Amino acid sequence: MALHVWLVWIFPQKCIKLARLEEASVPLEIEYIIGDVMEIGSIGSFDLVVVSYLLNCASTKEQLLEMCQAIAIHLKPGGRFVSLNNNLELLPEFYDKHEKYGIARRCADSLKEGTPITLTLSIPDDGESISIDNYYLSKATYEWALMSAGFKEIHWHHPTVSPKGIEKFGSEFWQDYIDYPDMIGITCLK
Repeated sequence: MALHVWLVWIFPQKCIKLARLEEASVPLEIEYIIGDVMEIGSIGSFDLVVVSYLLNCASTKEQLLEMCQAIAIHLKPGGRFVSLNNNLELLPEFYDKHEKYGIARRCADSLKEGTPITLTLSIPDDGESISIDNYYLSKATYEWALMSAGFKEIHWHHPTVSPKGIEKFGSEFWQDYIDYPDMIGITCLK
């Protein structure tokens, strides 16, 4: 039985280009589609939908609900939704803890629903970086939007460091990331 998966990324052009290059060398008969998650319409029914850093692009609870609904309509009953997201509980006074990992966050205001947060990701070896605007919405708002869209069994997951990561950099290097995680995993069932 084939597993049908829909992957949603916030930088689709670069990801799709890399995926198509890989597909050319190892064909898997994957269809690649670029579009706005809220405007894409029905593209199929999936067992699994995986989203990376999309939900934190919603600046209002209404936009977040629309995103969650757009994802939910593509899941089969019993299907699983998996997402990586900014850690909603990370306070601005701890943003500087992630700079050694190539992650910088800035916000001009205190955290309240819709506060813009500029996220800058740096690649240490080549000096390149990319900045995107994310928005703060509370965990309660996320749970409301997910449940309103028809999801159940919402689970929040803190990151862990792999044994290889600890071996390469040491436990002390990762302690700030464990104590003040910058991302959170979310899993839900439909």
